[in-house]
Amino acid sequence: MAPFQTAHPDIQLEFTGMQPPEFPARIASERQGGRYLWDVYIIGWKTPLDLKSRGIFDPLKPALILPMC
Repeated sequence: MAPFQTAHPDIQLEFTGMQPPEFPARIASERQGGRYLWDVYIIGWKTPLDLKSRGIFDPLKPALILPMC
């Protein structure tokens, strides 16, 4: 986080630490409540598969502003 914050001081970062089993339930309940609070997460491989199966992730391709190679 520190190198990013140094390069982009106008963007405020917030870190929320939790154990991997806690994250899917938390993000699912936030999404059900209409809250989209997470932009980036760093976690192991199994949790993203669980979240994808629940439809938690938004598609990335429509958000890209440069052409894909």
